[in-house]
Amino acid sequence: MSYDVSVTDDNLSARPQEYPGRPVPGLGLLHEGRFSTAIDVDDLSADLRRHRLADLAGRTAVLAIGSNACAAVVLRKLASVGVDATVPFLSGSAPGISVGHSAHRSVAGFIPAAPYATVSTRNTFIVNMFNGDQLAAIDVTEPNYRRITVECDLPGRGSAELYVSRWGVIAPPEGPVLSLMSQTALFRRLSEQCQGFREAQVDIKPRTVADLFIERGWARDPGLG
Repeated sequence: MSYDVSVTDDNLSARPQEYPGRPVPGLGLLHEGRFSTAIDVDDLSADLRRHRLADLAGRTAVLAIGSNACAAVVLRKLASVGVDATVPFLSGSAPGISVGHSAHRSVAGFIPAAPYATVSTRNTFIVNMFNGDQLAAIDVTEPNYRRITVECDLPGRGSAELYVSRWGVIAPPEGPVLSLMSQTALFRRLSEQCQGFREAQVDIKPRTVADLFIERGWARDPGLG
């Protein structure tokens, strides 16, 4: 299976309600504006050799939380700074990590995904395999996150990088962290349950929403790193 990928696809700045965009279907390679699935890691490695590209061993594994699992988003981020956008995607499982929402709103208007620690869980994630230039470029696009190293079950390695929100994750006071949901469902729930959110979310200053979550006790430490 393969499909074309354009920088105009999954434009979350124009359509924030569509966050986190269309995730890749699994193992595969983003190369020259096309995503092609691979049968297994050996098949993916053969594709990289065929295109004379850096093998998986020379790349950094990053758990793709939220829109970084979307090929078009990764393409747009890398292409915008002139960095080669050929990226292998893997799948890997990580213990003790689940996904909710960062306790802030992006400039584009969506509330992005963010990981948090959970007990006795092992979830499967899409994994970006970035070279050094790509990883540096992605770091710049994640000013609201800090990057840590976590345990992860991947072919040939036991760890991966993970972006953790500097704002914490959304959780009602004395309630569980809100699991990742659609923007429509999330905004509806926050409008109903978090006093002041309905007014704060229309403010053009992104910090307004983050400050509200802190003030109302809806921002919680993710417990990672």
